[in-house]
Amino acid sequence: MVNIMLSRSYIDNPYLYVYFKKYIKKGMKILVIPWSFYPGSDYDTYRPGGERYQKLVNQFIPYDIEERDIEWLDYYNDNHEIAVKKINKADLIYLTGGLPDKFFERIEEFNIKSNLEQFKGVMLGISAGVCIQFGTYHLSPDADYKKFNIYPGLNIINDFGVEVHYGDRRRAQKKALKKANLIIPRTYYTIPDAGALIKDGNNIILINGAKKHQFKK
Repeated sequence: MVNIMLSRSYIDNPYLYVYFKKYIKKGMKILVIPWSFYPGSDYDTYRPGGERYQKLVNQFIPYDIEERDIEWLDYYNDNHEIAVKKINKADLIYLTGGLPDKFFERIEEFNIKSNLEQFKGVMLGISAGVCIQFGTYHLSPDADYKKFNIYPGLNIINDFGVEVHYGDRRRAQKKALKKANLIIPRTYYTIPDAGALIKDGNNIILINGAKKHQFKK
């Protein structure tokens, strides 16, 4: 599996395209899992004609990915069997941003955790879709999560951790990273809104401001 991580859904930006074009290619089958949505939000935005649906489809235009090759997991209309079939057909799985803990709960509800963990293609995550790729991940305090906490995710990556949206709450984020490292000692990377990280086997590619975090004693 190749893991692509961003804080924002900027995959169509030229400075990211030059890196991503190696991994996102014409003819690939894309599966979008938009399950990080807020409770009570309008899910139709992820369906044909919806704003988020069209925005995401447009982001794949530079890669010559056609709309017919982009499939979606519908939380309300699909089931476990349909989800497994869609996962098995996919070359790239796109995990949207939002609430990572709710995302993970919905994955467990559909009983597709192991299917995602065994996926062999490209897994591309945005913010919350980054966090849940880790067996355990931390969240620093923000508007949605008032307190630091550690959460369970997909058992895909365990040898490092990340802080997404790095820079908008730098003081709180540095404190959270230090606390996370005390609980789960490992390398941590920071990904700013304009940046990205690619894990390709044992190779870590840091793009546009993403960097290894240096802990001060």
